[in-house]
Amino acid sequence: FTLYGVIRKRTSVGAMPGLFIETMLLLPAALGWLTWLAMTDRAAFAGGDHAVTGVLILAGPITVIPLLCFALAARRLPLSTIGFLQFLAPSLQFLTGLYYGEALTSAHLVCFLLIWSAVALFVIDVVRSNRRRAAAPVT
Repeated sequence: FTLYGVIRKRTSVGAMPGLFIETMLLLPAALGWLTWLAMTDRAAFAGGDHAVTGVLILAGPITVIPLLCFALAARRLPLSTIGFLQFLAPSLQFLTGLYYGEALTSAHLVCFLLIWSAVALFVIDVVRSNRRRAAAPVT
């Protein structure tokens, strides 16, 4: 997702046209996957359960809204801000899992500690850079 953020930041394509291009690039793989699911009787879409079909229909627009917002924000925010915000997602998922009683394994704990160690390094670097800039004489 980091690579996606950098590409969206550096390309001069608007949010809507960019999202359209991304969708068209992924369309052949998605159609192939759906065809395979239908041929192997594993498809859930239009399989008789109207609730599942309704949720699947709504999944597209519900997914597009955050992607569009991210594309708009990626063009306006510095990459350091986008990167920092991307540290929050795994942390919120971690805390949500703990809240709902998911087991906390040593692998989960190591990943969480690595993520927040990186955040600490980032914050330390930003604070030092700001102090150096504030202490530098104005010319």
